[in-house]
Amino acid sequence: MDCYKNVVLDKNMYKVAEKSFSEILEELDSSGNYSDEFSKMDAYQRQLKRFDIKVGDANADCIEKFFRTAQTATLFPEYVYRAVGAGMASVKMLDDIVAIKTQISGVDYRTIYCDEDAEPLKVIDEGTEIPSVNIKLKENLIKLNKTGRMMVASYESVKNQKIELFTIMLKQIGAQIAKQQLKSAIDILVNGDGTTKTESKTVEAVPAFEHLIDLWNSFEEYKMNTILISPEMMKQLLGLKEILDSKSGFKFESTGEITTLLGAKLIKSAFVPKNTIIALDNKFALEMVTSGNLTVEHDKLIDKQLERSAITSTYGFARICKSAVKILDYKAK
Repeated sequence: MDCYKNVVLDKNMYKVAEKSFSEILEELDSSGNYSDEFSKMDAYQRQLKRFDIKVGDANADCIEKFFRTAQTATLFPEYVYRAVGAGMASVKMLDDIVAIKTQISGVDYRTIYCDEDAEPLKVIDEGTEIPSVNIKLKENLIKLNKTGRMMVASYESVKNQKIELFTIMLKQIGAQIAKQQLKSAIDILVNGDGTTKTESKTVEAVPAFEHLIDLWNSFEEYKMNTILISPEMMKQLLGLKEILDSKSGFKFESTGEITTLLGAKLIKSAFVPKNTIIALDNKFALEMVTSGNLTVEHDKLIDKQLERSAITSTYGFARICKSAVKILDYKAK
């Protein structure tokens, strides 16, 4: 079947409420209609194939090929969206600490939390009351932030550039957006979200392996499966005898990576305060909220007004279970 050849592309396809350009294309040209090579493509990729626009390898076309016709120009914003999205997805650390992602259509959102100070579970004798737990709305709205980049490049300056090179630039923009989101997430883990605070312990000593054991041992209901650490603290930990003499130390010497510490994934980030170790159970610690999808100014891009075209994301974070995150701070003597 050649349904994809009959799709009429129009800039108004980007303006349909609560549906993305790709979703609309898929409705007009369902992947389920194909059993040949086209079944391995989504509807957008079939449109690139239809107009012979090559984007993914050394044989990629130049940017100007997107603008040969009004229909092909309509494909350009989705290409930008996907390339920036790929750059955001490359920052894996965010996925390593977020338990759930919630998408909302507005700008106001209040999440729920569980009262962890409830009566502990016990064996229930006949006729006795079952222990209850309260699930409540948090008092504060989640603070949503907007981050992004203003793309400043005239069409004349990029039209003869290979699409694959331009893709690298867009991926870099996406990675920068995701890193800003990571910074906000770490801030919420350290300082709380206005309703839920973080359990913190201060140690007046230099880092020692026994501190990590105590931190691991402090998790009761949850599991310490992720550790966030600053580059400065990482340097000190790598000097500990217990790590140098372990398999982790051997792997670091041979590959430059330490994957786990006490069974927890070790993540180095400059956004972590330099004398701080953040330990968490990433299945229960953090909720990420986004308002809509990544926003690309499609009208400007379709009309070749690349200069001062904004690419933005609106997001926020909330703590879920208070005891799923613990902080260890080192204070110099």
